[in-house]
Amino acid sequence: MLAKIWRISRKNPRLLNLFEGIASKAIGAVMWFGFTIVISRNLDILETGYFFYALSIFLFIPQVTNAGYPPLLLRYGSEMLHMQDFRGASRLLRRSITVTIICSLLASVAFIASSRWGLTDLYTDNDLFIACFVIGSLLFSLQALFRNAEIAFDRIRDSNLNFYVFRGLFSLVFSYIALQTWRSDLVVAMLAICSAMLLIVLRDFYVLRDFIFKRRPASSATNEAIWPKPTLTWISECGSALIIKGDALFVSFFLGIEAVASYFIAQRIAVFAEFFIDGLRSYVAPRLSKAFYSGGSVTERNRTISEVAVVYFLASFVCVVPLLIAAPYLLQLFGGHAEDALLSCYILILGRLLVASFGPTIFILDYANLRIYRSYITLFFLILTPFVYWLSTSVLGFVGAATAYSFIIVVNGLVRALVSWRKLAIWPGVTPQGAINEAKGLLKMKQKGI
Repeated sequence: MLAKIWRISRKNPRLLNLFEGIASKAIGAVMWFGFTIVISRNLDILETGYFFYALSIFLFIPQVTNAGYPPLLLRYGSEMLHMQDFRGASRLLRRSITVTIICSLLASVAFIASSRWGLTDLYTDNDLFIACFVIGSLLFSLQALFRNAEIAFDRIRDSNLNFYVFRGLFSLVFSYIALQTWRSDLVVAMLAICSAMLLIVLRDFYVLRDFIFKRRPASSATNEAIWPKPTLTWISECGSALIIKGDALFVSFFLGIEAVASYFIAQRIAVFAEFFIDGLRSYVAPRLSKAFYSGGSVTERNRTISEVAVVYFLASFVCVVPLLIAAPYLLQLFGGHAEDALLSCYILILGRLLVASFGPTIFILDYANLRIYRSYITLFFLILTPFVYWLSTSVLGFVGAATAYSFIIVVNGLVRALVSWRKLAIWPGVTPQGAINEAKGLLKMKQKGI
């Protein structure tokens, strides 16, 4: 079976990228899960809460500090490379790096100041921890940016290795060695994660060195693609980051820092529902980007959207079913840090499945130049989110945090899908007709012996 998949993928670069992305995601997910276990078993409940709180910031802050440039790299950087406009691609990448560094430093300082004022719960009693937080914010932001640049510039294999495999592997190895040979301490854990990310960013920098330093031949300036200002995308990314990945901030505010540890563990298990979807990024993004800028017909574009939607939903479905069975056993690996988290875990998993049924709406809105609608939707839900968490946690407590999160992401995804349907005259999510067309395509491939 594996040999047949390999033969098929070698004939189709997109499928090869898909399978490599899934394989990389599998390895990285296991390593990152092991890293989470190491942290929870070596730190007490309060230190674990502080560490996962900082780690949550590291995971969502790139969408703020990248200033809206990753979608531009995926959309226009890919087009520039296709047009052999290496000078334009280099200019876009270097500008995005500069803005990311500046925004990362400003954002980390803002978080530190807000914690000293009592608005957030970042640990501020140790200067070395604060220094690690600033450095970690910068490294995670650069790594997220470089990942998108590598996808845009056809360095997909390097992107998968760095973002999935090495990030999970280095984090696990460094944290285990540091906590076992030095001491089980919050600051030591932060030093370990920052050291791991530094190695990955250096490798990313090496992979993209030709584009960063313009070592490729320059084309005529008249051929350079013009990209729009990232303002609307930035607003959308910032809001989406707080809604989708900033939930630990709300949990800490309404339930306390110790609740963050259990909630983060439940989220770490729930993200396995997106196991294949995240691996599909290197397949979905380039394919949708090409469908919108290649100049093909509307019929061809809609066919691509329908096919991608089916694959997108199935990628989530095949993960959710076994995950619902395995969740209780996975939670046991974390000991007392994950007590009473099972119901929250189920709610978080099923919420992700519902969102997947609406299709990759974020990519579609960006590539169809409907960013302004995505911005309006994001701002509306950004205002609504604190009230949903307040109401839900007041009534349901710890389970209410998971309920609020799932409610927000499901309704948000539904509204994006409705806007896409209204503007593009096609439902972006999975449909019976799309599933039939995809099945017919697979049958034709089988008949041809591909």
